[in-house]
Amino acid sequence: MSPHLLSSPGTRVFGIIDGPETRVELRLLTADTVAYLSSRRLHPAQRFTKRRDGTTLLTMTVRGTTELVPWILSLGQYVEVLKPRTLREEIHESLAEAARIYVAPVASPRRVTLAVA
Repeated sequence: MSPHLLSSPGTRVFGIIDGPETRVELRLLTADTVAYLSSRRLHPAQRFTKRRDGTTLLTMTVRGTTELVPWILSLGQYVEVLKPRTLREEIHESLAEAARIYVAPVASPRRVTLAVA
């Protein structure tokens, strides 16, 4: 697939990096997230299913999950990885690592006095 097709409206976003065939299940937590993602063709196998709890399940079978990680992280608190477990754990580790940065208070900048001759 040529690079210009990747950014064209209506073309798939994932499928550049190859890997093992993997079924991915994501729980979309807000109506805005559903509207945003369902307006795009992320992958030929994408499927959106409304759930009784008001969330939506996005499923797709992809060839590897490497390129999904930064995309899922960019969706933050609006999506939850249900399957596969390995992808869920990878997202959890990345978010936990990022959260550790914000646990400690911000260090005050040190004042430096410049001597003028």
